Amino acid sequence: MRLLTLLTLIALLVVGCSPETYAPTSKSPPITEEPVQQPTIPSEVVAETPTLVLATDTLTPAVENIVDTPTPPTSVCVLPSTHAPPEETFYEDYPHAILDFLNAGATPGELAEVLTSREMTLDDQQLPVISADLNADGLDEVIVTIVNRKVYPQGHLLIYICQEGSFLLAHVEPSDAAVSAPQVNRILDMNADGQNELIIIKSSRDAQTYFHDIQILSWTGSIFESKLQGSTKNLPSPAANLTDYDRDDIYELEVVGTGVQSVGAGPQRNIIRLWEYDRDTGYWVFTSEILAASDYRVHVLHDADAAMGRGEYLIASLLYQQVMEDESLSDWMDPFLERANLSAYAYFKRVVATAFLGDSEGATTLYGQMSLELEGTSQYIFVEMTLSFLGGFAVDGQEGGCAAAHEFAALNEEAILMPLGSAVYGYSNPDYAPEDICP
Repeated sequence: MRLLTLLTLIALLVVGCSPETYAPTSKSPPITEEPVQQPTIPSEVVAETPTLVLATDTLTPAVENIVDTPTPPTSVCVLPSTHAPPEETFYEDYPHAILDFLNAGATPGELAEVLTSREMTLDDQQLPVISADLNADGLDEVIVTIVNRKVYPQGHLLIYICQEGSFLLAHVEPSDAAVSAPQVNRILDMNADGQNELIIIKSSRDAQTYFHDIQILSWTGSIFESKLQGSTKNLPSPAANLTDYDRDDIYELEVVGTGVQSVGAGPQRNIIRLWEYDRDTGYWVFTSEILAASDYRVHVLHDADAAMGRGEYLIASLLYQQVMEDESLSDWMDPFLERANLSAYAYFKRVVATAFLGDSEGATTLYGQMSLELEGTSQYIFVEMTLSFLGGFAVDGQEGGCAAAHEFAALNEEAILMPLGSAVYGYSNPDYAPEDICP
């Protein structure tokens, strides 16, 4: 019962006082529905370029989920007519060959058939050619993804706009080395201005993890410009959603990095980044990055340390107590030893937090309990560090106490610091330096 009451109090305090963690609950549909595997080679390594590994779950939704157009039905720019197929040419000449083909009366469907037959599309790509009105003039633009087979899966995204009854190549979006050709993910009006935005994704992958560079392209009256400030391409294994929590028909972009796909990374927690539309600049600006809640004991310890750093000593003390007592928390490779080490460190930090709250008597009492409970264990060195802290605190307050603890930890790094860091919990978790343990 005591533990349930404690956990309830922690939840109320954290929700009321700390913005550090949350679990997103989008009310709008996710950007992606069912991911489509790009490569057909089982090893996920493209034969032509063995050093490149593609993402296995690129964000390519089904056709009915791409275009969400609130504007009236559009009309074609060039009426279909009899025409010859485009001549085979060098890859770099295809943007203009496609332009001539469209202006000769070819339909987007016919263009898609040509590109597919010439193996200029990504493997299993559903929509190499899409028609949609991107500038609210009532006429369809044509968006094309082409792939250069010599450096597969690199390629380009091409946008052809309609001007005075014929198409014009208005935008060329390349992919970088080892990055797949840009693909259309969604087309919709994201800022309620009556004009559609174009969400595109460039995918890449390293040995264990895939990444997505997401961009929001918008017509400015003369060019297509990327309206997303910052980058998503360093978030590992991302999942992206368009959100409209306040239901004002202006969408935010929420991208959740779900972690590196490697055991060596250790236990991980999601990283959540949010971009919101700024009416003054016309850009989606990066507004926050937070860590999602985690049920790993070491991550609750990290949250407690973060609360200490913010001066939220009561919240921190309760979280340290949760590290020590909560049986439902998960450990990593050696549950018994890991819990013993984290609990001993948490005990030390509870004494520190209690002292910082002005309760010297309570801190001394906690120290006495800690000394009795850890006597005869390998974790007793944390008791000795606590005693050093209390001695310094008695002389010179917080500054003196922390200075004594820093010095003790520096002299005993292998016993104090190493059990808390990446040597035990993998490279995705932080290492501790002496100055990190206090406050």
